[in-house]
Amino acid sequence: MKCWKENVDRRVAKSSRWHSSRVGLVQTDDAVGDSLISELREAARAAEVDERIAMWSQSLLGSLRGYEKERRLLVKLAGTGRVVQLLQRAIDTSLAVLDIRDTFTATLWRKRLQQERGERVALYEAFITNKARVMREMGDESQQLEVLTLMKHGLERFGGVLAPRELDLISATFDIVARRSGITVGRIPDWFVTSEDEWTDARKASVGDGGEEACLREVAVWKELHHPHVCKSYGASHVGKPFFIHEATNRISDKNLTWQRLLGCALGLEYVHRRGFVHQHLSVLAFRKSSLENKGMLSGLGLTRLRVTKADGGVQTPAPEPSTASDVLAFGLAILALFDLNHSSDEVEGDVPLQPRPLRQLPGDRPDYLAVEEWRLLADMCAIDPTVRANMTEVVHRMRTLANDEQRQQASSSRASDPPLELLEDVKLYIWPATGQTIEELLCDIDEMCEDFQEFNPVNRPVYVRLVDVYQQLETASGPLSVDLVEGFSEILWRFYLQLEKKAAGDYSRTATLCASRVVASRNYGLHHEIDRFILNSPVLQRTASIHQWEPTWKQARKRQQAALQACLENPPLLLDELDNKCERAEALALLQYEARDYCTLVVESTAAKEGQLDILLGERLPLWFIPPYQVEIMKHLADGSFGSVYEGQWLGANVVVKQVLTDQTERENREQFRHEVDLWFTLNHRNLIKLYGACHEGQPFFVCEHARLGTLASFAKGKCRKVVWESLWYAASGLRHLHERGIVHGDLKGNNILCTGYAFGNPVIKLADFGLSVFADRVESASDEGSLGAFRWKAPECLSGAPPTFASDIYSFGMCIIEVVTGEFPWGNSIPDEAVKFHVTQKKLLPARMATFDDTQWDLVERMCCFNPEERICVDAVFQILRSIFFGCEQIP
Repeated sequence: MKCWKENVDRRVAKSSRWHSSRVGLVQTDDAVGDSLISELREAARAAEVDERIAMWSQSLLGSLRGYEKERRLLVKLAGTGRVVQLLQRAIDTSLAVLDIRDTFTATLWRKRLQQERGERVALYEAFITNKARVMREMGDESQQLEVLTLMKHGLERFGGVLAPRELDLISATFDIVARRSGITVGRIPDWFVTSEDEWTDARKASVGDGGEEACLREVAVWKELHHPHVCKSYGASHVGKPFFIHEATNRISDKNLTWQRLLGCALGLEYVHRRGFVHQHLSVLAFRKSSLENKGMLSGLGLTRLRVTKADGGVQTPAPEPSTASDVLAFGLAILALFDLNHSSDEVEGDVPLQPRPLRQLPGDRPDYLAVEEWRLLADMCAIDPTVRANMTEVVHRMRTLANDEQRQQASSSRASDPPLELLEDVKLYIWPATGQTIEELLCDIDEMCEDFQEFNPVNRPVYVRLVDVYQQLETASGPLSVDLVEGFSEILWRFYLQLEKKAAGDYSRTATLCASRVVASRNYGLHHEIDRFILNSPVLQRTASIHQWEPTWKQARKRQQAALQACLENPPLLLDELDNKCERAEALALLQYEARDYCTLVVESTAAKEGQLDILLGERLPLWFIPPYQVEIMKHLADGSFGSVYEGQWLGANVVVKQVLTDQTERENREQFRHEVDLWFTLNHRNLIKLYGACHEGQPFFVCEHARLGTLASFAKGKCRKVVWESLWYAASGLRHLHERGIVHGDLKGNNILCTGYAFGNPVIKLADFGLSVFADRVESASDEGSLGAFRWKAPECLSGAPPTFASDIYSFGMCIIEVVTGEFPWGNSIPDEAVKFHVTQKKLLPARMATFDDTQWDLVERMCCFNPEERICVDAVFQILRSIFFGCEQIP
């Protein structure tokens, strides 16, 4: 029992039923699980090598640890459903781990669990007849509310696994506690959770002062925020000792401080402001680093809704602090504190823990450790007068420039020498590779698009005029120009061209144009700053012409846009009545609702709102996941899948993947199905599942999700050692297990739906994608990523015969994925046609031939996952545990 002693004994007391010193059946007062734990312990004792048994038992112990340590009987009773479900699944997993395949043993173990549950019910039935003891267990008012909430939550979530006696017992106990306490428990919030054990990589944070009220206030804000650079909330508990469960992140400290990470935090703060929230006390503690990615994030704690007041004349003005301006000031001071700490720690010998010292204002002179541009940014962020302080849009654009300079400097330092300088004699002869056009031809196209898109001319035309002036200066420059200089200008020009081209190609309604004004103005704001920087860094250019004093004109145009949008939000029928088509009206309403949600403080306090004209916007609730099309920039085409097309893109400054779904949204069934799938995906939070940031269900439907920059697992695994390959498959199984635990069938598992997003602490980060999208794939006839090879190679035999996907068919498909990843080839090879695959699988009941890359244990796993009879396939928990033991047993050889 060497492994058992290392993995289990050191985590429990010697008197525990888990300890190796105990022999045979050890009965506890609670009884439930005693038999299963004894079987595992004795199996480990009898095994020559007990590693797999010990590792699985350690995992089961971790899942039961909180329940076993709990001493409050009423809280343990509330957890009945979760524990019963856990043990039912644990029996199936234990049978698979121990390789017990006879039905007699399986039936016997399940009967024993049933018997233990009966004994436990009898114990609690006797307990609730003792009024004095029940009163003692109820505790104070806070504990009573906690017990009632946990019981109601347990019944709602796990009621389906409870026996009639268990249901009657918990219901009777709930009534006793409710009657004696006089407490009424309302609807359990959809964000309510009981612990962090539901996630493999989550953090628990206490609420602090304020208790239940503070928790409810904070979670009401945090649950609305969904952005790649804002730490994600997984849930909270507002009873007992309130806490939050959130995405795992680490503090950004002086040791991992970069402008790239600070840019991530800035993007998060810009999004928070866009959604109408501000930080109450922004500090360095809010600067976070993702535990899985090399990116900065902003904490979602400590936020409150931005309050505005309406002055005479209808002008919106911020209320006293906290405000967006106070956030910018605090952000700038916190950045300086981190750089100051970084500089101080360089001068301290040894590993001395240092904390940033809080700053109230910038020093009078630029510190030596800050470059001029860095100091100018912080000075503008920390201006004493809030009316001249930089806003977050400006901060983001300037910080992106610093981050890009930082990356270029790192790349330059890694090169042995700089390449020779290339010169261009005549800028008129330069050809932009993307289109094969000269710069002058590109400018002509841009001029025409500005004319065609008159609604945005006040913000587009000034950018065009400035670009023309820069080009004329380059034309008249004396002597040849560097190719790098001309290419830099062309890149700015090209970004503006693409921005206009997308607007011109899209059939923008008047509503969409109005709602998109904020996004378009923000992008042009960035272009203006790029032009400023380009002129500043070029000795042949000047910005003396009045057209380069662009900010007053931009601000005036932006104010007019805001006024027009607010007028529309205060009187929606003004635009909606113009639309006769039902789908167009629904799309316009969704866009207006989105803008009203972000501008809610501006709208709800308006006169029109008091007169009831906003009922049309405040009717059907817009999904939290809704993203309007104009916020998304579609860029590089990646692939065409069975459900649609996949692109790289950007959403509010963050790199994302955009998946356009080929489904007819005019059909009600398709619309409802799309919303159902998005609702489902949006609730999933797991390190081995691709994150969904949002979607659009109106017009051309699309998803916005996490970018897997290293591609599919099958391509990533090529050339990797066996240990990395099996480790990656284990991580993929973790994602599938999370889906199955929540009652979700993936339904479309194949090699291109298992992705690698990068590395974390030297380990690959593997994630499942496209769960639920098989619904759309079934309705669309198009080639998949495998070219002529369809999904037949991964489908279970019953699905090939027309049956719907199930948990068991997911296991079969995952077994085929294992074959693909380990061998580097599609299941059944690349040449055999789909119909032949179907015949071999459904009629001959065959598996692909075993390859030499599998050893006996590994191939045995595939065979047990891919049994012809779905009922004979092992469960996902067993797959997870066996993959774990295979990974730990692998040698690091090719």
